[in-house]
Amino acid sequence: MRGVRILPFGDRALLVEFAGLSDTIAAAALLEQHPIDGVIDVVPGARTVLVRLGPGRGGLTALEQRLARLFAELESPTVGAGEVSAPADRVVRIPVAY
Repeated sequence: MRGVRILPFGDRALLVEFAGLSDTIAAAALLEQHPIDGVIDVVPGARTVLVRLGPGRGGLTALEQRLARLFAELESPTVGAGEVSAPADRVVRIPVAY
């Protein structure tokens, strides 16, 4: 995964920046498939994934190293040539009132 930046986000989270949406979706899916001990929340955005640690679950330095190793194992997490897809077994419904 090229161009990945891992930035501190407060004292209990890291913000991981990616080149684009495909990389972000793949990284979030990877974190769901390979959970990291102490991580209580993974919040994907358009080009970022916020990774939050629970209280008393270690430091950000160890989490940063673990994330860097996890993402380094992938040559490219993109789904396909510009193709973006969500996991087929997961449906998210967001109620909206206008």
